[in-house]
Amino acid sequence: MEFYKQVLKTTTASIYERMRANENIDRLMGLSAGTKMEHMGKGGGPIEVKNSTWDLSKLSDDELISLAALAAVASPMQNSAGNDPAGSRELPAALPPDQTA
Repeated sequence: MEFYKQVLKTTTASIYERMRANENIDRLMGLSAGTKMEHMGKGGGPIEVKNSTWDLSKLSDDELISLAALAAVASPMQNSAGNDPAGSRELPAALPPDQTA
């Protein structure tokens, strides 16, 4: 910001340079209006979103247990009292031998 202040003080700066310095000072101090940004997809259309599914059959039992633990920690299901309305979050020590992903 000091650079822009020096531009305003100098007598050799053009009016354009002084105006730009003042605009940059305003922007840096948060005094200018925000910039509106719109995101769009190809050709100005909507952004394409691809839905994909995970093939959990490729994960080992240990990886499935880790995934379940991560999902439990990241779950937004706790209410304001800290209780899980869906029930217990305890995970089994291992998956039953007959369970497949």
